[in-house]
Amino acid sequence: MSKILIYNNTTEIATKMEPFFAAEGMNPLIAVDQSELAKALEEKDISLVLVDVELNDKGWGAGIHMISDLRTISNIPMIVVS
Repeated sequence: MSKILIYNNTTEIATKMEPFFAAEGMNPLIAVDQSELAKALEEKDISLVLVDVELNDKGWGAGIHMISDLRTISNIPMIVVS
C-alpha cells in the first residue's frame, strides 16, 4: 500500500483530502507541522508528498525554502498543492 504524506498549513484541508486517498487504496498520513513532516520523511516509507507551499503567516518564500531543505533529507516525489 502506497503511503501518501499530506502537509498543509490548514490541518482541516489535509483532513478533508485523507478519505480520497484512502478510497483509492492508499495510506494517507498527515503532518501538522514542519518537524512532523521532516520526521515522517526520515522514518516512514513514503511514496509521495503533497505539500502546501504557503506556511501560515510566513508566506510563499518560506515554503519554497522549506521544500528546498526537505530535498536535503529526501528525494521522494513532491507535488505542491496550494
